[in-house]
Amino acid sequence: MGRRHDVEQLAAWARQDAELTHPHPVCLHANELFTCAIARAVRNGAGPHELYGFICARAASTPTPEPLMRTVRQAAESPVADCTAQAGWVLIALQNALWQLLHAATLEDAVIDTVMRGGDTDTNAAICGALQGAVHGLEALPQRWVDAILDCRPERGRPGVQHPRPPAYWPVEALELPRQLLG
Repeated sequence: MGRRHDVEQLAAWARQDAELTHPHPVCLHANELFTCAIARAVRNGAGPHELYGFICARAASTPTPEPLMRTVRQAAESPVADCTAQAGWVLIALQNALWQLLHAATLEDAVIDTVMRGGDTDTNAAICGALQGAVHGLEALPQRWVDAILDCRPERGRPGVQHPRPPAYWPVEALELPRQLLG
């Protein structure tokens, strides 16, 4: 959807989305930066360092809160010191995602390292993985991860299924949504 709109429109939508549940100014601006970065990577095929430069320039050209500016700058130099200190904190998730963008060899390495750091692992890995995926594309996902998702059918009575889900919620067509969004 965002592929067809200019960056300022995407930033406005990202801000509106964040206002629903995370109205703190740091969260609002982080959501804008992240959304614009994803769009830039998908549209332009920006590599890690080019994308990081875009993020830095965007942060410097908008009224970005100082804690967020500091986090963006620190991400190039060091990983998050402690991912367990404050679960769900956007600065931890963003610094980690940017650090991984600049330093991880692969998407798989980035996501695994993120999870191994502890803290709010599902959130941090999702944010890191989204940025990595935007830069490196679907082909960067390990095939065994893709197969596990596409083969998941959590139906009642099936061995190993503890929480059955209606077929409408099965991820068997997970690759179709991005194709439709980007098509």
